[in-house]
Amino acid sequence: MGQDKALLQVGSGTLLDHMNNKLKALPALTDVVICRNQAGYLNDIKPDLGPLGALYTLSENYPDYRALIVPVDMPLLSTELLAKLCERSEGTTAMHFDGYVFPLVIYMGKELNQELEKRIKNSDSDLSVAKLLRDIKTETTPKPVDMAQLSNINTLDEWEALQQNLR
Repeated sequence: MGQDKALLQVGSGTLLDHMNNKLKALPALTDVVICRNQAGYLNDIKPDLGPLGALYTLSENYPDYRALIVPVDMPLLSTELLAKLCERSEGTTAMHFDGYVFPLVIYMGKELNQELEKRIKNSDSDLSVAKLLRDIKTETTPKPVDMAQLSNINTLDEWEALQQNLR
């Protein structure tokens, strides 16, 4: 996009504020941790690994936590949909919507941490979260009826189209 998606303006705040407020509205969440390589946020232990680096950092800092991972560029996600995903994921290692990597509920256990370390140490590894989810015990749940909620922003045109739904 040529700019930091988290800083895109939504109403009187940013897209980061928008998603943070959405997550804070979920009663099942005890903490909201923002992984962002800037002062004041949880910075990647191993930089330049994309979302896999954030997962590794979370697994190191929050062992034995169940985490809801939501990218900032999915602004149409509803708190209801996220709450349902959290409820359905109880007792699973990881769960996401069929055909989508995010949002993702994942258990930050020892097995995940070891799998992440193995991938990071092997420079030939596929560092995508999609590949990681195929290799660990992941369950999927059917896509929501309102598929627009899973829309993410990758271009300025997509951002302009999605802004209509945020008002």
